[in-house]
Amino acid sequence: MDADTPGSLRVRLFGFPIVINWSVLFIGALIATSRLPIPAILLFFPAAILSILIHELGHAAVARSFGARVDSVLLYMMGGLTSWYTTSRLTRLNRIAISAAGSGVEIVLGLGVFALMRAGALGDVAADLMSHPFDTFFWQAGYAQQYVAYTAGVFVWVSVVWGLLNWLPIGGFDGSYMLGEFMVQRNAERGHDIARGISIAVSAVVFLYLYSTGYRSFALLIALIAVSSLVGSKRY
Repeated sequence: MDADTPGSLRVRLFGFPIVINWSVLFIGALIATSRLPIPAILLFFPAAILSILIHELGHAAVARSFGARVDSVLLYMMGGLTSWYTTSRLTRLNRIAISAAGSGVEIVLGLGVFALMRAGALGDVAADLMSHPFDTFFWQAGYAQQYVAYTAGVFVWVSVVWGLLNWLPIGGFDGSYMLGEFMVQRNAERGHDIARGISIAVSAVVFLYLYSTGYRSFALLIALIAVSSLVGSKRY
């Protein structure tokens, strides 16, 4: 998918052209199958999209800091694509930094909101809602109609869990590109092939784990991204 796909909303933020494709509604479709109150279902959407947008802006900001031109920041389904190019020669370390930056910014801000929650800045309910950033107890706040605590919990969980997952060498994720750059540095002729094989293996393991533990929708999403990366263009 690219930024010219029909059915997209286009805005500018911090000087970057942001494109939000209609397929981001897929996130809401997943949550709509739950028994959450309607407001909780609707609030999950902006919390998750904000986290993904922060992730992509992290890529864009670091790319721009290295002199690259950012053509677009595309949000679609449960991910994004930051398109950039530069006429100057970037080092492998520069490219790894661009790949790592999205999750880095996302995780830091997610942990920041978690710290505010624990400190009581978002209310008493939010203070006791999550004992750690991986805690899924935030769903209970949605059922209890404690929407401030619930929305903050969604943002924390998506930012930290999705951010860390993106660093794994799963096909189509940032970690796969970081691994590719590293392996090519070690073996210029076979580096890409080795990294591709590792990514396929890790993708399969993560898919089987998620599917067997009940996270089947999440597992299928991982598989979709991994498979599409086999024929897709570079993505962050």
